Amino acid sequence: MGEGGLPPAFQLLLRACDQGDAETARRLLEPGAGEPAERGAEPEGGAEAAGSPVPVDCSDEAGDTALQFAAAGGHEPLVRFLLRRGASVNSRNHYGWSALMQAARFGHVSVAHLLLDHGADVNAQNRLGASVLAVASRGGHLGVVKLLLEAGASVDHHHHHHPSGEPPGAGDSRDELLDITALMAAVQHGHEAVVRLLMEWGADPNRAARTVGWSPLMLAALTGRLGVAQQLVERGGNPDHLSVLEKTAFEVAIDRKHRDLADYLDPLTTVRPKTDEEKRRPDIFHALKMGNFQLVKEIADEDPNHVNLVNGDGATPLMLAAVTGQLPLVQLLVERHADVDRQDSIHGWTALMQATYHGNKEIVKYLLNQGADVTLRAKNGYTAFDLVMLLSDPDTELVRLLASVCMQVNKDKGRPSHPPPLPHSKVRQPWTVPVLPDDKGGLKVCRFLS
Repeated sequence: MGEGGLPPAFQLLLRACDQGDAETARRLLEPGAGEPAERGAEPEGGAEAAGSPVPVDCSDEAGDTALQFAAAGGHEPLVRFLLRRGASVNSRNHYGWSALMQAARFGHVSVAHLLLDHGADVNAQNRLGASVLAVASRGGHLGVVKLLLEAGASVDHHHHHHPSGEPPGAGDSRDELLDITALMAAVQHGHEAVVRLLMEWGADPNRAARTVGWSPLMLAALTGRLGVAQQLVERGGNPDHLSVLEKTAFEVAIDRKHRDLADYLDPLTTVRPKTDEEKRRPDIFHALKMGNFQLVKEIADEDPNHVNLVNGDGATPLMLAAVTGQLPLVQLLVERHADVDRQDSIHGWTALMQATYHGNKEIVKYLLNQGADVTLRAKNGYTAFDLVMLLSDPDTELVRLLASVCMQVNKDKGRPSHPPPLPHSKVRQPWTVPVLPDDKGGLKVCRFLS
């Protein structure tokens, strides 16, 4: 067996498809179809490569198939050959990504067209609920977005499309998945042409991400994209929408010092920031939302029970501080005996999961040092380590940190531990706000036997 327990011939096929090596793929899938090897010479990959054909849908330890690698690389002739050999067009890896998602992720229009012609599910969603259209929109791939819309992609990915091809009730509640639309993804990454096209096709400019309450207009304000904000307002975007932090897009623009955008939104916004008197009310959640360390401290000192209060969303003050990346407040709450392993009543997430998901690395480190339980699972079955592995280009240090703790826990419990290999990371943009990221496709640079 080769690396990761894979037969060498499987590794050769996956590497060939990753690199677009159609000749090697053909030799492995159709042994004897090519030129015979020199007498006495053993083909690369050993006797297995020379014998019976390699299964076209063989996969690596992450569930990635030859077709997914070829689609991600944009190798159209190879994709066509694999489909002709019977490759499953809708097979998913362990993260729920299909070949069409991989092609959409990297903007390969011709490959996406070919896959759709062979029955690829245009409304497929991965394990975190991100649709094919959202993946293409996040990358700004206008041609792929147009193709998907014309092929029937749901512009706001309605609830009846269940992720990973599972029927409703198969273990994942739709409410436990990400609720980011293609429009949000395009706005967040500043792809104006994609934003315009999506709204022409009826994308809802007011649909907000449920977990954090961020609307497309708020994402535009966050990144200072005046042109995008103007498009959204012209299409009915609501300037008065409030996030879970009770802020409007106008306040976000002010906080981020995007003066031109704030000037544009100011006369359109009727919901104004709270008065000083309202801000002085002794509500620990409101104090946290303001980032008012002194007020949180005063409330906790007056009544220590406030540090473990639960709000209407089933979340504690510690969870909110972990979401918003406020390390001093996290430290204060833990020092005041906040329950670090408390799980919210809706999704079952802990403060560690929230900090991990939102990329707040220093808070993750602190919570782990305070003994946060890495083995706890949310209602959808994910641990904090599972969540970081599902992010797009996750922070390598964060992955290593969580993997190390998981390995130590497994060792202490006497179980063998084999954490997944670290994902291949392109240049990572730091997560500085509670915005829903697109998860990783599961594909990584293959590490084969040399």
